[in-house]
Amino acid sequence: QIVANHLPYMPFPPTMPKYIPKDMLANWFECYAEALEVQGKTADAITEYRKVLMMDPRLPRIHYHLGRLLLASGSDSATLDAARREFEDELRINPTDADSEYELGEMARQARKWNEAIEHFGRALKIDPKRLLSRPLESSVIPTNLFILLASLLLTLRCAIIEKWWTKTGSIRSNKAERVRAW
Repeated sequence: QIVANHLPYMPFPPTMPKYIPKDMLANWFECYAEALEVQGKTADAITEYRKVLMMDPRLPRIHYHLGRLLLASGSDSATLDAARREFEDELRINPTDADSEYELGEMARQARKWNEAIEHFGRALKIDPKRLLSRPLESSVIPTNLFILLASLLLTLRCAIIEKWWTKTGSIRSNKAERVRAW
């Protein structure tokens, strides 16, 4: 059960109804958590986002925000695993969330899991290439940008290779000798 009068930094407006529907209350807590996040009150924001998830566990972008806050709060393996779970939960709710794919790719890159990083960056590129490629080129993200470009190149290369093979063999069912001869 959630006590709704516990917001020390942002009281309810006087026009707020006495009995608040669950969805309205979840949206209010989400706004409150975002305000705490902007103010740098990471622990308080995490607590509020968890309350939002108690009210509506399928609300989009909440797991993403939790994952980002967890990444900002520490770099020990337990915190990184918790952040990874949040990004994966976000993708279960919203499979087209490029930001969660990007964060998972960045976490894999930092852990030197190259193939996993390229897969996540590649999926993020497929979902929203403009947003991903428009990230600022800072010295801290140059390795990430190189991975994104590599993922893009690999996706393009795979498509070109498959297309070349398809046009030369004419079918997926061609035998091994035909495929070798086509190359």
